Amino acid sequence: MRGIGTRIAHVIGSTFLCAALGVACSSNVVALEGGPGSSCTTPGGGAGKRCKLDSGELQCVSLDDPSFGCADRASCDSCFVPHASILVCDVTGLCSFGGCQAGYQHCPGSMSSGCDSQSTTDVKNCGGCGNDCEKLLASTSTAAHVTAAKCANSTCQVQTCEPGWKDCDGALFNGCETNCPACCPSGTKCDTTTMTCKPG
Repeated sequence: MRGIGTRIAHVIGSTFLCAALGVACSSNVVALEGGPGSSCTTPGGGAGKRCKLDSGELQCVSLDDPSFGCADRASCDSCFVPHASILVCDVTGLCSFGGCQAGYQHCPGSMSSGCDSQSTTDVKNCGGCGNDCEKLLASTSTAAHVTAAKCANSTCQVQTCEPGWKDCDGALFNGCETNCPACCPSGTKCDTTTMTCKPG
C-alpha cells in the first residue's frame, strides 16, 4: 500500500499528499507542486509551469525553456538530446536541438530526435547525410571483388573482399586489387601465373 501511495503521490505531484501518506516525494514532485497541471503565468505573461530552482525557490518557468524540460509538465529536468550542441523546444513543446556536436548529424528518415548519426563511421550517411557506402559500391563498376563497404574517417572504403582477393589501399573505387598472397609494393604488380609480385 505504501508503494502504491508513493506512486499516486508522484503522479498527482503534491507534497501535501506525500506527507499525508508518510512517503518521501521526489524532487520533481516538489518542483511541480502548485495547482492542477502546475500551470502558471511567467513574468512576461506567457504560459509556464512551476519548477523548483537550485535555491529551493518555486518559480514559474516558460514552457519554451529547455533548461526545465520545455512543455513537459511531468518533469523540470533539463532536456537531454544525444550529441546536441544547442537545445531548443520544438513547436509541439518537446525537447529538440538547434545544432549537433562536431562529427554528428541528424539525417532525414532517422527515427531519433537527436544527432544520432556519426558522420565518420555511419555507412548510410558517410561524411554527410545520404552518402550510402553500400549504394556507392553497387554503382561503382571498378570496385571489383568487393563484397561489403564500410565508412571510415568519413570516407567509403572496402570492408571485405571475395575469397582469395585483398584490398591494399582501402579505396573503394579500385576494389580488391590483388589476389597475390600479400599486397605488392609500389612499382610492382601481382603475377597471376606465379602468384608473386613482379615489376610492372
